[in-house]
Amino acid sequence: MLQPTLDEISAAEREAILRAFFKEGSDGPLHSYPSQNKKNLVVLANLAAMFEFDRSYKELELNLNLKSRFEDFATLRRDLVEFGFFERSQDCREYRRRV
Repeated sequence: MLQPTLDEISAAEREAILRAFFKEGSDGPLHSYPSQNKKNLVVLANLAAMFEFDRSYKELELNLNLKSRFEDFATLRRDLVEFGFFERSQDCREYRRRV
């Protein structure tokens, strides 16, 4: 099954997904994490926007930022890499935003 892209998801649908999963709008914490790839993509894109492009993040810093939005920060971190929003250094100590 092919992964959806953000371009294939309408702005209205993205807003509905963000409202459904974030407690206080898109800047608040997540109350649950979606299981569908399409919804994950929208949630992860929103979370990735918290980070700058031209900067490396130590794993601890990334974890603390993600934990402020959702208790299971390890799942968020892993999915940010798997969905291509971040790249991880070979030693897995640093992360850099890609998309």
